[in-house]
Amino acid sequence: MFYSLFCIGLLASGLLSSSAAALPTYDNEEGLDVTASAAGILSRSVNSRFIGTSTALRLLALGDSITYGFNENPSNSYRKFLQCSLSTSGVAATYIGTTTSGDWANNAVDGYVGQTIDQIGVSASWILTQTPPPNLVLLHAGSNDILHSVNVATAPERLGTLIDKVIAATGASVLVAQIIKLGEGYTEFNTLVDTYNAAIPAIVATRVAAGKNVAVVDMSSQVSADQLIDGIHPIAAGYRKMAAAWLAGLEGLSVSNVTGSFEDLGASAVPSSGNCADLVA
Repeated sequence: MFYSLFCIGLLASGLLSSSAAALPTYDNEEGLDVTASAAGILSRSVNSRFIGTSTALRLLALGDSITYGFNENPSNSYRKFLQCSLSTSGVAATYIGTTTSGDWANNAVDGYVGQTIDQIGVSASWILTQTPPPNLVLLHAGSNDILHSVNVATAPERLGTLIDKVIAATGASVLVAQIIKLGEGYTEFNTLVDTYNAAIPAIVATRVAAGKNVAVVDMSSQVSADQLIDGIHPIAAGYRKMAAAWLAGLEGLSVSNVTGSFEDLGASAVPSSGNCADLVA
């Protein structure tokens, strides 16, 4: 809901427009015509004293197979679309990670196929101790806890523990996703997905009240069932929408600038045309 209302508001006010920095427009999807422009979102953020083009992003994409891009050839997930839009908007953006997936140079990621929230926390232990650390972490986790019936009732609290671990180790700002819904073959799990997602805002609010830079991004309505290749993982069109939702989530999130040496690798995600709309995956 956060992303949809935010983008509708920008569209209505004329602040969100199509440009070379924009992700593609999606027509007739859930009654919305949404174009996500990093330039429009981030310029508004500058005016709101949050992130601006003077803030470089050392990004850690953290999660499960949805973050990795499993079953989506070439496994770019949302990451390439997001980096392209940031880069063409003048925001320096470089991914770090334990492994790689995707067809562009800066395809680092910590997306762990089949892993639960707790397992992701263990697998990410190495990257969370590396220096210089990320200053922005994108977290989408919990799908496997639900699919494999792993202590589902405690999943929100365990997500909170993972958020705390990330912040304690890195000091990063964290965008936390309410996870995407499931499609054909798995729709019976969506009641549990809804219950899990409904608990996330309170988990995040507790951290915000403690002075942490954390925000919720509602992914639950972004990817439609026909944009899932196997009922779980998005196709490119779904990942484009996830990238747009992450961009919208930057509004209102305070992000400190990177520390240590930094190389901007964002241009590696930009097609030769310079237009992110030309990316096919």
